[in-house]
Amino acid sequence: MASCSEFCVSFKSYQRKLKTPLKMSRGTIDSREGVIVCLEDGQGGRFYGEALILPHFGTESLEQACLFL
Repeated sequence: MASCSEFCVSFKSYQRKLKTPLKMSRGTIDSREGVIVCLEDGQGGRFYGEALILPHFGTESLEQACLFL
């Protein structure tokens, strides 16, 4: 098993329009944005995750998420 120092981290932000806007009490979401995160170990393994930005719920902005990563 690889140690933390043997992982390579990369990420890419995205924004996608929703086919059908999502209506909520706090407003309507017509697009979705976030960051796809990829960890690669030294043995060819790739592990993916996502940081989803939900401004209607008071989470961080896309810029803040990228700075954190």
